[in-house]
Amino acid sequence: EPPITPAPAGEPESPPAADVPPFLAKPAAPRMPVPKAEMPPAAAAPVPPATGETELPVDGAQAAPNQLINIKGRSEGIAVEIGKGSWNEVMAALAERLDASGRFFRKGSVALDTGPRPVSEDELHQLAGVLATHEMTLGIVRTASERTFQAALALGFTATLESAEGAPMAAAAPADTNTDAASYFVYRGYLRSGHRLRRKENILVIGDINPGAEVVSDGDILVWGRLRGIVQAGAGGNKRAIVAALDLEPTQLRIADVATMGPDPKPGQPGRFFWRRSQHKRPEIARIVDDAVVLEEWDAARPGGLVSLRRGAG
Repeated sequence: EPPITPAPAGEPESPPAADVPPFLAKPAAPRMPVPKAEMPPAAAAPVPPATGETELPVDGAQAAPNQLINIKGRSEGIAVEIGKGSWNEVMAALAERLDASGRFFRKGSVALDTGPRPVSEDELHQLAGVLATHEMTLGIVRTASERTFQAALALGFTATLESAEGAPMAAAAPADTNTDAASYFVYRGYLRSGHRLRRKENILVIGDINPGAEVVSDGDILVWGRLRGIVQAGAGGNKRAIVAALDLEPTQLRIADVATMGPDPKPGQPGRFFWRRSQHKRPEIARIVDDAVVLEEWDAARPGGLVSLRRGAG
């Protein structure tokens, strides 16, 4: 029987099949490397756009829509939104959330949003006490409730009174007062530094607006008193809006996107522009004429009152 010659180096050696003479056995085909299967990369989860706030949900996979407390971290501080439920339940939920956060919120300033919920002075004082226990302060109260707004002002907090989302409008003003069938929000009292009144309706303030206070309306702003703060009428872009006051000395006055004239108005037009007028105090109306804010004495306006002013501006 002839000897079996070994396979040359580098070639795989093929064992003979059973019962087959060695000289008939065919060498096996060399093994080819099997390419590794390429799996498509897993689709990356979409990254939500940056909104400037961090959601801090309650315990569980997702916060309930009617939860008692909702806390969000924002660039300007911590936002606390009050939900439904009794006030005792709300306070217990707030204390529990803050306890669970450890020292995460320590030294933080809180912007409290109560929505349309009326909150009394005692309740606001209690909430401020819960925050103080966790070394936090109540910086501002945002509300759609006039009662809550008044309570915040009485306690010395900075407060903003805004229209409730989807709130029904009040009855329309008489046709001889306003050509636009819009409602008026009436505020009785003084607005001091740090107070901010923001409404979609026309605003009538029966009282003074002191320096540092701000009043913003999508419509007109009428002040039955002294106006020395910041006001913006026609905030939604309505250039036919007006600002009127018994004593008009605002820190800043803006109608739509047109601001008051500076200390150097156009020559030859004394008394017409905001910074150059008679020193005798009389009720005045500010409106836009030729893309500039101008003043007219209230009793010198043409017959027809506010209606005629709007027609002239149109």
